[in-house]
Amino acid sequence: MRLNKRGEYEYIGLDTYYNGPVSELLRVSAFGGMAPDEESVAADLYASQDGVSYDPISGYSVGSFAGWTEEGDLRAAGSSGGLTTWLLGELLRLGHVDGIVHMRTGGPEGQLFTYQISRTLEDIRAGAKSRYFPGEMSDVLREIHQVPGHYAVVGIPSFIYEIRLLQRTDPLFRDRIRYLVGLICGHQKTANYADYLAWRAGIPPGGLRSIDFRKKVPGEPADRYSTEFIAKIDGVDRTCALPQTKIFGTDWGLGFFKSNFSDLTQDAFNETADIVLGDAWLPEYTADGRGTNVVLVRDRFLLDLLMRGAASGCIYLERIGVDRVVRSPASLVRQSILEAPYRLALLAKRGEPTPVLRRSPAERLPAPRKAVQRMRVLTSRASHSAYLAALQSGSLDAFDRVMRPLAVRYRLAQRADHLQRALARGPRHVASAVLHRVNRRPW
Repeated sequence: MRLNKRGEYEYIGLDTYYNGPVSELLRVSAFGGMAPDEESVAADLYASQDGVSYDPISGYSVGSFAGWTEEGDLRAAGSSGGLTTWLLGELLRLGHVDGIVHMRTGGPEGQLFTYQISRTLEDIRAGAKSRYFPGEMSDVLREIHQVPGHYAVVGIPSFIYEIRLLQRTDPLFRDRIRYLVGLICGHQKTANYADYLAWRAGIPPGGLRSIDFRKKVPGEPADRYSTEFIAKIDGVDRTCALPQTKIFGTDWGLGFFKSNFSDLTQDAFNETADIVLGDAWLPEYTADGRGTNVVLVRDRFLLDLLMRGAASGCIYLERIGVDRVVRSPASLVRQSILEAPYRLALLAKRGEPTPVLRRSPAERLPAPRKAVQRMRVLTSRASHSAYLAALQSGSLDAFDRVMRPLAVRYRLAQRADHLQRALARGPRHVASAVLHRVNRRPW
């Protein structure tokens, strides 16, 4: 695998480590068309557990919570409630695993982040925070294959699903990878996204040394964070930060720098992971800028581990219904499930390869939502080429000339959608919707 000019990992050929048939790769690919789907894999793993429940959107679960860690500075150092870092640390501390596979800073070719194996609590904590950056697992999977032990792997939905397919193909990975920890993720960004944000902060391409995509701001709500950069300027490391709301293109609905495969999956809640963690984007939690997690547990051992942590006071957990967990990333549910049939049909018309649709909502998509989906595809695809043009010209003006008009068109589509929904709820909601949209920035 190698990073291409779009900032995405691409397959360039088989290495000497693998000597099987090329066709076998399709059996462990999320989009190869030769593997059982996520729902089938999840049913084999979790359906027979005592006390398990099933939700058609989020999948199987034995417990659902909102919460955070009370241990040290883990909550402050994390993107949300710090529960992912706490859980990984407990698995290692108690000897349930020998290593944690997750994204950490640094890489052999100067990458900002790569998948690495942490074998100490210090290394696990160094891997906290959200990484809006591409990754690939060939090196860490090779190490797992070569070094006996037990491991936990952290990943976004398609990655976790492919690990499950690998375990079905190779029993060694089934034995050594004991726990799969899933993240709720709307889409994966390319490596160019980090450089783009830094360029907006005045750091020219190639000058970025480190980035914290989600720096918590004291006194602000959880969804009002900054992005912090470290760059080498005149031989000295300098730090600067910008509020996320001040950077053009950080609205994830626009899809700037989104990898195309993110448009193809309907797995919104990491259905094949033993436990799933994400941000609690719910009104009762976002006001607390320290951050809160939502948690969906599918493995009873991990549920017991969480319960012991809560009983000891190391973590705080509040039981919430699965419906509340599903409501937390409401826009993700719309994008990945409810509106996927229209988007996949649209992509097929554009000549892009698309997978078999496994979920088809009964309700037809309203015209304003179709317009939103069309604009998201346009803005996402255009952002990659517009950024390469900006690099060639040496100025972000080339990017803005293409993307700002598209962003305005996207906002107009959004406003039409909000207005239609307000009309459906009654006249009182129309004025509120109009005022809300007028007060928003155009991008």
